[in-house]
Amino acid sequence: MRGVSPAKRERVVRRTWDRRAFARLAWLLIGSSILVAGFVHAAAQHFAAVRLGYEAESLRRERARLLEERRQLLIALERADSPQAIERAARAQGLEPARAWQVNRAITHTAPALGATSTFGP
Repeated sequence: MRGVSPAKRERVVRRTWDRRAFARLAWLLIGSSILVAGFVHAAAQHFAAVRLGYEAESLRRERARLLEERRQLLIALERADSPQAIERAARAQGLEPARAWQVNRAITHTAPALGATSTFGP
């Protein structure tokens, strides 16, 4: 530096600290940090809600699929439980229908229990 004298070159310029300005900057930093934290929290909540919405929709589709599968299984059960299906399955295993002489139609009469009232006569 040619135009500056050596005495002025060595002189250090010092600033005084403005405590109010420092306090304002500190409060601005704290407030901004709180605001940013709020936005980050709100964004996390939003993304969690969107994710839960997708999961709920997936569960709705799964429930509909399972209800349809249950309906199909109930129809198959009714078909398999019908007398015609049972007879076909029995014949496939070599069984035959019971003949009249094989059926025991004996009716046994039992004495009514003590204290029981009969609706048929005295």
